[in-house]
Formats: sequence, structure tokens, C-alpha cells
Amino acid sequence: RNVPTKGGLLYVNTWINQKQTKSTMIDFGATHNFITEVEVRRLRLHWKKDSERMKAVNSIALPIIGLVKRTTIKLGGWSGPVDFVVVKMDDFDVVLGMEFLLELNIR
Repeated sequence: RNVPTKGGLLYVNTWINQKQTKSTMIDFGATHNFITEVEVRRLRLHWKKDSERMKAVNSIALPIIGLVKRTTIKLGGWSGPVDFVVVKMDDFDVVLGMEFLLELNIR
């Protein structure tokens, strides 16, 4: 089975809110699941504003735009509810981190 990778990053096809995402990456170093505001709007997800900040390694602290709670995501044969932190990102629309991978293990 051929899994698309680029520079050690794992790209996957996912559906959120019954629509395919533009670009989704699994990041084993990310603690949470992240999604851009543009993708939230395109997928018509419900989100709440949040004023917290997050800090990525070797970067400045970024404002968290909002939170998407328990939205259904489908990846391969698995589907289930996932939380997302809405942030500004340049390279990807969706990043699935350890929070997602732990959710997979629980089931």
C-alpha cells in the first residue's frame, strides 16, 4: 500500500462534515488537531471563538481563532467525532495530531 509522504510528512484523504478536505496531514509531533478558518467556513463547521494562544516549537505564540467541538471526521474505514483548534496555517488546511491518534486507539 502506497502512503503519500513528502519530507517525512503523512498526507491522508479525509472527509469532515461529509465534504472532502483540501489538504490533511498527520503530524506525530502535534498535540492537538488543527484546522484553518478558511477550511472551517468551506466545510460549514460550527465553531466558538477563543482568545487563547498556542505555541509551536521554534515559533512565536499564535492566537487561537476558535474551537470546533466533536465534528465527525472520516478517514479510510474509520469515522468518529474529533475536536479541532482553529488557527492560521500556511501549508495545510487540516493537521491531525496526537489527540486524533489517541482517539483511534481508544476505539
